[in-house]
Amino acid sequence: MMNSSACQMTAWKRAALTTVVVPSLAMAFQVGTGGQLTENYYKNRGSKGYTYASYQAFEDIGGALLLPPPTAADYLLHLRDHAKISVTHLASLLGVSRQILYDWQKGSQPTALNLSKLERLSELVDHMDAAGLTLSQQNFSRKLPGGLTILELVRDGAAPEVAIQIFSALRAKEAAQRALVKDRLAQRQSRAAHLYDDAGSPYLDEPS
Repeated sequence: MMNSSACQMTAWKRAALTTVVVPSLAMAFQVGTGGQLTENYYKNRGSKGYTYASYQAFEDIGGALLLPPPTAADYLLHLRDHAKISVTHLASLLGVSRQILYDWQKGSQPTALNLSKLERLSELVDHMDAAGLTLSQQNFSRKLPGGLTILELVRDGAAPEVAIQIFSALRAKEAAQRALVKDRLAQRQSRAAHLYDDAGSPYLDEPS
């Protein structure tokens, strides 16, 4: 079991590449945070299924606050457990084998490109949550204009916010089309019922 000093040193090493230390405070910026302090960023994401660290600042010499960056294993846990995206789907999405994903979960480090893709996909899930969109296989597999799914669009570099706008616009268009079809069907049924209103009733000049 590591003592307190060892934990602090581990945290420092993990955060060294993403942390800027100033007197009594270290501000860490993560890709995709929009410049937010990483402490708040991680705390917000902690409620969405992430397990890395405990989202508490680590103190180092001089009272600086340090935060460990997320790992591939953290992103995969979020995507698999929170968004319920299967290993097979993720492997296909990233162009790697299932075994590679399992290796990442055990601590193996992916390339910077694949780590960036995992981060964007995780951010997409968070944005979908915030927008009230269901995290379902149906939504993840729905083809958007251009032939890509929302996951594929973000994987290829689209900002999560932009992908959600495209996805939401498609849903709104489909809902409008369904409403139009329903209205036309109701009108046809109304006309058909009207045509048969007098069925079986004799006309005034009809012989008995």
